[in-house]
Amino acid sequence: MCTWQLQIATEKSFVCTIANQSQNITQRVYTINNHELAHVNCIRDLGVTIDRNLKFNQHINLIIHKAMSRAFLILKSFSSRDRLLMVKAYCTYIYTEKNPEEGCSVINNTVVVIISRMSDILKPKKENIENNSNDDEIKKTKINENGRSPKRKVDLTDSYHDEYQYLNLVKRIIETGYSKADRTGTGTLSIFGGQMRFNLRESFPLLTTKRVFWKGVVEELLWFISGSTDGNILAQKGVQIWNSNGTREFLDKCNLHHREVGDLGPIYGFQWRHFGAKYVDKHADYTGQGIDQLAQIIHTIKTNPDDRRMIMSAWNPVDIPLMALPPCHSFCQFYVANGELSCQMYQRSCDMGLGIPFNIASYSLLTYIIAHVCNLKVMIIIGIKMII
Repeated sequence: MCTWQLQIATEKSFVCTIANQSQNITQRVYTINNHELAHVNCIRDLGVTIDRNLKFNQHINLIIHKAMSRAFLILKSFSSRDRLLMVKAYCTYIYTEKNPEEGCSVINNTVVVIISRMSDILKPKKENIENNSNDDEIKKTKINENGRSPKRKVDLTDSYHDEYQYLNLVKRIIETGYSKADRTGTGTLSIFGGQMRFNLRESFPLLTTKRVFWKGVVEELLWFISGSTDGNILAQKGVQIWNSNGTREFLDKCNLHHREVGDLGPIYGFQWRHFGAKYVDKHADYTGQGIDQLAQIIHTIKTNPDDRRMIMSAWNPVDIPLMALPPCHSFCQFYVANGELSCQMYQRSCDMGLGIPFNIASYSLLTYIIAHVCNLKVMIIIGIKMII
């Protein structure tokens, strides 16, 4: 029975040592980029149980998924530098028959993933190579039974995954944010001008450390694109995120006594599709009125992709008094390069716990939709925000 011991050298390269469980592991030394890789003890066996009847070649995705889910928990205990170098390479090997070309049946019902700290196995071969592994700090840190280090303060600023940008901003606000009063009377901790960049080539940035109401993201965006200002349409689809802004009480507080319940005024969708048109109510037909910014952007992308004026604004000072809620994500700009579409969105005010994860997903989806219509690929989405 054999295990594959995974030893990480760099982000995209790794060394595997086959070892027999009944014998001592033979120590081998590998050199990559002038760094010496020496055998070290593993932190923890994951011991993921799988069905003995699963075939390696037929069920590899399921088998690896089970092991990766457990491995991810262990990765949380590593320092940001270690995690950066290990995140791409953990958990890719399992128990298999000696001859993988003959069916690759799993011969044991346990998947073992052995993970080693990067700072334990990566040592400078030459004295003039700086060792940034913080070995002294790591030696003082004890890993508990759950593979976590509760006393260790983990710095997330260099972590690999895009989602850590969100966690970093939350951390930054808590630690350095200014205490300010606000319209609701709740009070805030805030910073000004935070920024995040998400690579849409690699994945869709739907955050996993914060549950995101995906149905709400999709339905609201389609509602914006339609130009509708009727909150009841969303509510009928089970999306009630605008309900409180369309109540009689709320509209009266906004001095919109004449406004029908659910009529939110010339908000996002109206500005996207009818900027400059005179707003009457949610029932009026605005076809051909105002400027259809969304249609203009799509036309410009198709006809003049190098244009630097592909901006869509929801911020219309003339209409703000008529809105149930002024736009938080105020405007966005699109950019085309090498057949790829990027979007940069500015948000004047945003709730880090609720609004930001929602808006990241929403503008990413909008970028995907426009790219599809214009026969482009997606590149990045950038959010520049005043964080509240």
